[in-house]
Amino acid sequence: LDASIADKPRRKIEFKSVQTVLANPTRPKWLLKDILEENVFALMAGPRGTYKSFIALHWMMLTAIAGFEVAVVSAEGSGIDRRIRAWLQKHAPGKDPGELKINIFEGRINFNDDLEVIAAGDAIEAAGIKPALTTIDTLSKNSGGLDENSNSEVKAFIGRIDNGIRRRFSSTVLLVHHTGHVEGGRARGASALEADTDAAYIVKREPGTRLVTVSRERFKDSGDLPPLTYQADIVDLGDKDEFEQPVTSIALVPATEEGGDPAGR
Repeated sequence: LDASIADKPRRKIEFKSVQTVLANPTRPKWLLKDILEENVFALMAGPRGTYKSFIALHWMMLTAIAGFEVAVVSAEGSGIDRRIRAWLQKHAPGKDPGELKINIFEGRINFNDDLEVIAAGDAIEAAGIKPALTTIDTLSKNSGGLDENSNSEVKAFIGRIDNGIRRRFSSTVLLVHHTGHVEGGRARGASALEADTDAAYIVKREPGTRLVTVSRERFKDSGDLPPLTYQADIVDLGDKDEFEQPVTSIALVPATEEGGDPAGR
C-alpha cells in the first residue's frame, strides 16, 4: 500500500456470513402493489403524447389516497391543479383534498447541481414531510445542462438524486423521461439511465386512441409482470374559460373498468 495513503481514514467494510444473511430474510415491499416498490429509484419513459405525466400523477394519487406522503416536482408548467381535480372527480369524488399529504413544487429544479439537490431536500424537510414517493417530471426540465448521452454525467446525476432525495428520506423516486426518437423501447440517452436505476417502465400509446400500456419488465426485488393498460378519459371540471368553453382535463382509468386486462390498476 502506498505510504502516502496508508494512514488516511477509510470507511469500515464488513462482510457477513451466509448464516447471518439468511437469519434476516427480506421480502419485496410495495408502495403500490405490483407497480412501485418501496425506497427504489424508478424511471418511466415514453414518447411525447403518451400521457406519462398523467400516469405518474395517477400513481401519485393512489399513493396519497393510501395515506402516504408525496412530494412532486412538476416542471411542466401550471395545470397540475386541474389534473388533480379531474382525478378526484373520477376516482374519489367524496375525498377532501385537504386530507391528502401531497406537496408540490411547480417549477424546475436543477438536480444536476449539488447545491440545488440539497436545497430541494431542505425544502421537503421544511414542508414537514417525509415523502414515501417523490416524483420528478421531467428529467429534461430538471437536469440543467446535463448531457443525456454521457454515461459519466448521467451516473453522477442519478447519484445526486439517489443520495440527496431517495436515501435522505427513504423515498421511492419516480423520474419521468422520454424515449429515443429511433429506439422507442428504451429511455433516451445514456445506458446508465436504466443501468443505474432500480426499476424501469416504458409507456406506449395505441395509435389513434387514448389507450396506453405501461411495461412492468424490471423491478428491484420482484419478477416481471404483464403490462398495465390505461384509458385516458376527458373530465369536465365544471368551469368555463375566458371564451366560455368548458375547462377539462384527463384522468386515467384502468383497463379493468373498460373490460380489459385485470392487471390494470
